[in-house]
Amino acid sequence: VRLAAMACECERYAGTEGGGMDQAISILATRGVAKLVDFNPLRTVDVTLPVGSVFVVANSLTPSAKAETASVRFNARVV
Repeated sequence: VRLAAMACECERYAGTEGGGMDQAISILATRGVAKLVDFNPLRTVDVTLPVGSVFVVANSLTPSAKAETASVRFNARVV
């Protein structure tokens, strides 16, 4: 959990304020288990999904220069 919390904080040094969800689940994930990620303090809870649940993962293929536009676009939706 400590490493995940540090990773969440580190993105601020790149200039983005994304909240840390991606970093937290990348480190705390367990194969085959859905997780509820909570912050302050950072923790996860296993979540049971209904049988037959599926996830659709999509990529818009649209580039986003978050580091360059963070102060006026990306961070505005989070902070």
